[in-house]
Amino acid sequence: MKHIQSLIRYRSLSCIQLIQKQAFSSTSCVFGRKTRNPYDMRETMKLLGTDVGPRRPGGTKKMAREIGLRADMPQTPGIYDKSGKFHFVPEMVPEFVVPDLSDFKLKPYVSYKVPEVKQSEFTAQDLFDATYGKSVVEKYNSKKLDPSSVNAEDLVKEP
Repeated sequence: MKHIQSLIRYRSLSCIQLIQKQAFSSTSCVFGRKTRNPYDMRETMKLLGTDVGPRRPGGTKKMAREIGLRADMPQTPGIYDKSGKFHFVPEMVPEFVVPDLSDFKLKPYVSYKVPEVKQSEFTAQDLFDATYGKSVVEKYNSKKLDPSSVNAEDLVKEP
């Protein structure tokens, strides 16, 4: 006791200030145990939207709403104003664009029984032959194409 009184006089601290400085601790003894147990689930328990509702012990509507606004949860199609009222925004409703595949001829998978197809590399010459080759040969055979004065535009121009 004499030590504390001398410390108070020396540092000119009041009793309340001294108690506040002594009571501050950031160690694990605040949690009621001497060492941290790596298997203690009190700190790492995940909260789900069903665990924090207003009818659950310790849960509130605000807490349930804030957990529902996380990025990994489904988003609500609207916004909350400052008073906590929800406003529906039609533009926030997700739209799923699904193509009509009723007449689609390909199947969703390839069987392992299908023989392996080996094909050579598709070059620029192959592309030209597949698109314009036939029309160039027809123009040449019908004498519409003069080989001495030919342009690239004349080859690809439609008749």
